[in-house]
Amino acid sequence: MDFHTVKDGDTELRCPIPDTFDASAIIKSYVKEASEQGIHLRKAGVAMECVSVEGLDSSFLEGQTFGDILCLPWTIIKGIRERKNRNKMKIILKNVSLLAKSGEMVLVLGRPGAGCTSFLKSAAGETSQFAGGVTTGHISYDGIPQKEMMQHYKPDVIYNGEQDVHFPHLTVKQTLDFAISCKMPAKRVNNVTKEEYITANREFYAKIFGLTHTFDTKVGNDFTSGVSGGERKRVSIAEALAAKGSIYCWDNATRGLDSSTALEFARAIRTMTNLLGTTALVTVYQASENIYETFDKVTVLYAGRQIFCGKTTEAKDYFENMGYLCPPRQSTAEYLTAITDPNGLHEIKPGFEYQVPHTADEFEKYWLDSPEYARLKGEIQKYKHEVNTEWTKKTYNESMAQEKSKGTRKKILLYGLLLGAN
Repeated sequence: MDFHTVKDGDTELRCPIPDTFDASAIIKSYVKEASEQGIHLRKAGVAMECVSVEGLDSSFLEGQTFGDILCLPWTIIKGIRERKNRNKMKIILKNVSLLAKSGEMVLVLGRPGAGCTSFLKSAAGETSQFAGGVTTGHISYDGIPQKEMMQHYKPDVIYNGEQDVHFPHLTVKQTLDFAISCKMPAKRVNNVTKEEYITANREFYAKIFGLTHTFDTKVGNDFTSGVSGGERKRVSIAEALAAKGSIYCWDNATRGLDSSTALEFARAIRTMTNLLGTTALVTVYQASENIYETFDKVTVLYAGRQIFCGKTTEAKDYFENMGYLCPPRQSTAEYLTAITDPNGLHEIKPGFEYQVPHTADEFEKYWLDSPEYARLKGEIQKYKHEVNTEWTKKTYNESMAQEKSKGTRKKILLYGLLLGAN
């Protein structure tokens, strides 16, 4: 009997998992049976070329307060003075590129404020929060332009934010059941009933993330008692996976998790990308070496600039050849992130003291002039020529048609329904 380590507040629990439970074997069997029964599983990669984003993040804009109303004359004068600064456009991301093929995991590293969240939001098409923002460059999914992807296949590109937002008074079981039922296909493998489908998926995700003992506990939030913070994060992860996306952007998904559970999360995503062909872009702060080695590629951001993007096995050598040495016993992820700290203590290779880049602009220039960047550009162009965009669209359309119940409209226009109700 194996055990899954979970935390309930300050208490560590050891929850038994039956020896017969094998997530990898279950997914393999599911993929095999789906293929035999003509059920299409969607998957796609992501290509970003010279993407830049300018604007203001609306989540940080100050709202009006009651005090502003009481001091209305001063508020007007203050608003006029600050208008010029408020309307100033800020570079959020500058000239970033990426190639994440179907089935690959990409680790996005950077210090807070480096642009990791904005990078994931841009890849997922979640740019509405950038007030007045302008996005340039090109983003595509197996050749499908982002605009078309967002218009026709938006549910397949999932951004999972850092904050855990739930209905706090629902139990964990109710939360998972609702998420699973929302994406329950009309045509199911082995023609299982709706109840069997929901139960099987709920048990699958709960066993992977150690949530079976929390089924009857409220999810809760900062004001409503419920599961612990780490368990709430695992509910968020399971809920996102239940949405059956083909491209996931995980924003600091290990926040609130202990090191062993964070590694289990990375390995679970690794299993799903390997067997289902999904693509995962993940930001992780303080990633251990075991977590780092789970990923195929890594990109490093510094003040909105991209300073590396390539295989995880090549990143350390790239920066050491630049002149920055990795201190003993420091994990690779920590080493890559620490390089972007202008106030940090860096170990420089002898003779490179006056050659290594220091500012974000200097790091970016070094990257753009490097053979690694030229290789990335070549790989993106090769990928665009090799990918069969029409086949991807055909698979997506057929798969989505199989998921819809008979009589369901291809598109439901909420605006039209509201007009009809008046």
